[in-house]
Amino acid sequence: MDDIHKSTTEQDLREARGKAEGYIIGLMECGHLPPDGERDYVILSSIHRRQDFLRTLIATLN
Repeated sequence: MDDIHKSTTEQDLREARGKAEGYIIGLMECGHLPPDGERDYVILSSIHRRQDFLRTLIATLN
């Protein structure tokens, strides 16, 4: 599963998360994302959006 927003199982979510983390690491290694406050902000924003999505998904499934 490539899109975390289309994930329907825990395995899909884990796979999408792993791909997202790999993408972030790749951006840092290539120099497209600086390893400083800007990077931290981008990562934390992404995590926050993911948490919001997962909360909504869990509420919908319950």
